[in-house]
Order: sequence, then C-alpha cells, then structure tokens
Amino acid sequence: MKAAMIHFEPVFSHFNQTFGIKKALLHTKKEIKEEKIKIPVYLVPVTEKNPREKAIEKFSSFLIKEGITHIILSNKAYKNNLIRKKMETTFETFTGTEFVKYKLYDILRKYAGSKGINLGISTLIIETDSPEKARQYILKIYKYVKKIIIKSENEAKFSEITKFFLEEYGLFIPVEQKKSQEENEILIQLDSMVEEKKVLNISSDINRSSKIIFGSKKKFKNITKYLDLNQMSLEFLIFQQYNNINEENIKRFCKDYMIKVSKIVNND
Repeated sequence: MKAAMIHFEPVFSHFNQTFGIKKALLHTKKEIKEEKIKIPVYLVPVTEKNPREKAIEKFSSFLIKEGITHIILSNKAYKNNLIRKKMETTFETFTGTEFVKYKLYDILRKYAGSKGINLGISTLIIETDSPEKARQYILKIYKYVKKIIIKSENEAKFSEITKFFLEEYGLFIPVEQKKSQEENEILIQLDSMVEEKKVLNISSDINRSSKIIFGSKKKFKNITKYLDLNQMSLEFLIFQQYNNINEENIKRFCKDYMIKVSKIVNND
C-alpha cells in the first residue's frame, strides 16, 4: 500500500488536460520530505476554470499504476469539488479517527481548559448513534471524568454497552434522548450530525466546524505548506512512516515528534 498527497495549482493549460494529458501526467509528481518521511505529491493536471472530468479520471488511473492506494487532499485540492469527489471515490482517505481516540484525553483537557471547566469533575455527554464508537471512546476517557452520559435518539441500541460497563467496571452510564448542557458538562459529537453550539465535534467529517490543530517540536514546515497539522494529516504521516495506523505506531510517532494539541477552533 502506498499513499500520496494530491495537490492542485493552476499551472496546467487547457491543452494539458485534453490533447496533452499523457505528457502532462509525466510532470505531475514531486517529492517533499519531513525528517525521514518521504511524501510523494501529485499535481492534478487540470485547469482552475472548467477542469476536465476525463483528465481527472486519467490522472486517477495513472496514480493506480503508480501503486497509490491511499490519498490525502491538500487544502487547495479539497476546495475543488470535482477533484475531491473523484479522488475520494477512487482512493482510501485518512479520517483521523484512530489518532483522535489516542489523543482523546489531551483533546478534552485542552477543550475543557478553554471553557474554564475542570475535566476531573466534569460530566462528559457523548452524542452518537454507534454503540461501538461509544464503547471505544468511553474506555479511553472514563477514568478522567466524573460522569458519562450517552445522548442518542435510540436508547435501546445501547443496552448491551451500558450493561457491559456496569458489570465490568461498575460504571453506570445513562442514555438520554435529549440532554441540555449544564455547568461542568462537555458535549462531544462522534458522528456527522447537526451541530449544536458549544459542542466539540470529533467526527471524521472534514466539514465539521470543530478543528483540532496539533503542534510538534519538528514543526513539519514542508507539509504544512499544503495541509493543516490535524488528525488526518498526522495519520497520513504515520502511514507514510510505518505503512500502518495502529495505537503502537501512533504512540511511537507522538513520542518521537512530541505531538501536542495546539488549539481547537470551535463553533461557539
């Protein structure tokens, strides 16, 4: 499996994306480097105005021949709807989910601090429709908060999960359909759903309003010319370095590069 960054710059002509596409494809690849991590960057050979769909399809076929299976779109490439749609349909992308799970305590501590809430005495409201997601996140954080509540329209779906935590950990977790935030309560959304105010949305939907930005002692100046240093781009870097994303590799990467939560841009 190989990954690459897909980038867009208005450097190709109408001729490049039509009759000259075969030659243009030979000039789409370059490489940047972060520490020991080599990052292939491919320029989409289309024009800024009226990008040709067939050119993107040929570009995708070219990437497949190059052995690319996973991609991350640069900020500029992501803004082009046609490029985003075609690329995300053809290739695997990075959601940032595993990285967020690993860094959940640091993320919540940073968020709580910005709200003047003591995480240790807080109530965490987890809004999700996925019992398995709830289980994974609760296991990461239950030791660090006073109480956990699951917010869901379908209470019955969570009966096995709540039974599991009660029997295994002595942890009573109520499930409520409607829960308004009160003092010392933090609401996080795990799924792509209608966002409320004062909510930390950590779903894999890149269009969510909450944005988690990370910092590193190494700065990653080369890649941050193209991307924010968020959970998706960090998973991409981990994949590039270890060819796999798991907790062990995330832990090693965070230790080597001293990855910390820098700021959380929210919808408050």
